[in-house]
Amino acid sequence: MRSNFLWPAVLLMWVALGCGNPGGAGSIEEIIAKGWQAFEAGDYVKAEFTFTEVINRDPQNVEGKNGIAWAQAMQRKYEDAIVNWLEAVDLDDSVPDVHAGLCLVYQVQKQFEECIQAGEKALQLAPNYAFAYDQTITANTLRGTMASAYYGLGQYTKAAAMLDSADPANAPHSTDPAELLQAIMAFLGFKK
Repeated sequence: MRSNFLWPAVLLMWVALGCGNPGGAGSIEEIIAKGWQAFEAGDYVKAEFTFTEVINRDPQNVEGKNGIAWAQAMQRKYEDAIVNWLEAVDLDDSVPDVHAGLCLVYQVQKQFEECIQAGEKALQLAPNYAFAYDQTITANTLRGTMASAYYGLGQYTKAAAMLDSADPANAPHSTDPAELLQAIMAFLGFKK
């Protein structure tokens, strides 16, 4: 009779220690690496789950919060991503990936002033920024995104200047709203 009560206790202890969770084995660094591997493979649900394991083990882990936020952003969970990135900023304000992610998501959320501030911070920290886990996201991506934010604020001269910085081969860009919008959209890869 006693062994019937012992088995559930052993099982609970085993799960609590992470032995029952396939993502639970390994060091935090190994789990972070697995999270980014899932991210690069486009498995954002698995990446989010894996980075959550990092935060469960170390709630103050900036890379874990950053990874969760990028995975959430790719799943269009923008509000959740912003929360995690802002928590990461509170822990360490010097991580360019965090500010770059905020720049991109704030633009999608039409929070244009915040988008510009985050983009400026990312570029201040890393003038030649490139996101290690998605090579399409670079300093020029941030500049193009900031140009679209300036456009959203009706600041066409600043939008054109920022687009000139992002796309110097086609500079100077017109400040005419219709032409400028087409140039921004083309730069960011949107079709007419």
